[in-house]
Amino acid sequence: MAEGIQNLKSKIQNQLRSLHRDFGFFAVGLTFIYALSGLAVNHINDWDPSFSHFKRLVTIETPLPEDEAAAVSEALAAIDVDATPLEVITTRQTLTRYEIEVPGKHVMVHPDANEIIVETDGEPEKKVFELGDSLPDDDWRAAVTALHRIGIADEPTRVEKVTFPVRDIDITFEGRNIRVQDYKTGYDIFDEGQKPRPFLRVFNWLHLNRGKAGWTWIADAYAVVLLFLATSGMLMVRGRKGLIGRGGVFLLLGVAVPVIYLIVSGGP
Repeated sequence: MAEGIQNLKSKIQNQLRSLHRDFGFFAVGLTFIYALSGLAVNHINDWDPSFSHFKRLVTIETPLPEDEAAAVSEALAAIDVDATPLEVITTRQTLTRYEIEVPGKHVMVHPDANEIIVETDGEPEKKVFELGDSLPDDDWRAAVTALHRIGIADEPTRVEKVTFPVRDIDITFEGRNIRVQDYKTGYDIFDEGQKPRPFLRVFNWLHLNRGKAGWTWIADAYAVVLLFLATSGMLMVRGRKGLIGRGGVFLLLGVAVPVIYLIVSGGP
């Protein structure tokens, strides 16, 4: 009788090991997806886990054609964009610029674009900062205020306020906006948008499961598999390393982690 019970336990044990092994291999792909996505989404306050964002300014020192279609074509070619825009809107306005000279730097303040552009002697790349709040009416105070906002404490050696008419061309794409400011003698291209992060964008889309009824069933099945793996893992090992020994200690430690955190943090 005892031997029969022992044989039955051994058969159950072996069957449990086989199922645990097979379901473990089966769950590997989904586990990688959910684990990597979970790590990415956990830090959503520090970065966008699904998209990388870009912003750049390109200055072209040749006139832009007056014809809108020709102007759009030339501007896009200047930044190597070969795509059909979703929308193109042209407007005209009078803009104000502050040209500021400080030792080793040339600073352009664009109040309408909420931007400060800094060119540093010896550096090929321009740096773009946010202007923030409005500036004082006095030209000198406006220049000093703008410099202080981007951490430049030097006194300006020259401040010039310039007003001039410009043509703005807003070119819209999916996930990207290009604004061309035409000054007649040249133009600036403000290129801003986002690109999907390879793999992570897709992983997060699956993980968050928004509006995908079919994937809900797969996610539910995966949750059941994880429950089975956790349960079978506890029951597979017998003796001092199993549930009533070392395994049980680690089980209690694992349960203690969320409990202690809830107590320390105060819960929801």
